[in-house]
Amino acid sequence: MQSALAALAVVTFISAEPKLPAPRLWRPPDVKLVSAGTPPLTPMRYALAKQGQGGFSLEASGRWRVKTSSGEATSMLPDLLLPFTYTVEAPAKVVFEFGDAKVTGPRASQEAATQAILDQLEGVRGSVQFDARGLAQSLSIMPSPNDPEFARDTSKVTVGTHYALEIARSAFMHLFTPLPDEPIGVGASWRVERPQTRGTISYTEVATFTLVSRDADRAKLSVRLGGKPDPLGGLRPDHIDVEVGGEGEVELEFARPFPVRLEDKLSIHAFTGPRDAQRVEHEGAMTGRLQLVSRRTP
Repeated sequence: MQSALAALAVVTFISAEPKLPAPRLWRPPDVKLVSAGTPPLTPMRYALAKQGQGGFSLEASGRWRVKTSSGEATSMLPDLLLPFTYTVEAPAKVVFEFGDAKVTGPRASQEAATQAILDQLEGVRGSVQFDARGLAQSLSIMPSPNDPEFARDTSKVTVGTHYALEIARSAFMHLFTPLPDEPIGVGASWRVERPQTRGTISYTEVATFTLVSRDADRAKLSVRLGGKPDPLGGLRPDHIDVEVGGEGEVELEFARPFPVRLEDKLSIHAFTGPRDAQRVEHEGAMTGRLQLVSRRTP
């Protein structure tokens, strides 16, 4: 979901240091049923159509603030447009590729650095393996062939590509919508926990989905967003205090791996560092939208 696109805030706070953080490790999300809902109860599953295709428009905007002992930086994040396409190669395998990503809106001409990173997102491609519940078992992402370092040596990428890959990885972690294993009915709710990067911090996203309606082909969900420290993240759990809030709406078509519509809002407030020392404060508010703009099913 697009609040996951809060991860795009990272482009505003790029470090000039030559050593870059390690890529975010992929691990399947944890899914737990909270309530089965109202009978009749039946399993809800994806049924991806081989060679099914689609094009998506992913948009994000917001603000981000970081405060340290030496000062404070607040930035309105640029409005971003990130198109991507997908093809179902097999019932459990989807390949994707990002298109021409752009900074939009009245501040676009002032965001040359952000646009330079988004230029390295065009052509980023990869694949994801799903099970019938929409649980992503693995995610593979390859740099854009437009990256001059990667073109010369496939073991190297530019700084811009490093951050472009992080944008893609974190966005997909948030966009996938896994379903519970158990039979469910209208009103059912389930909790999904998965690692996320938002702005300048990483944590465990806790998303609670509720089934609003469904038929044989599609479903509508509402979602509440929360968060907690990530025990496998870059910070020790006792070195981060984080509060996350948000809500959104999701529309699924079971023949497609991504929501056909997703809108959400996210707020986050965190302190990082040892609790007995000067800490860094992080605060952000983001909105996002994912929309299916083209489709083809066999």
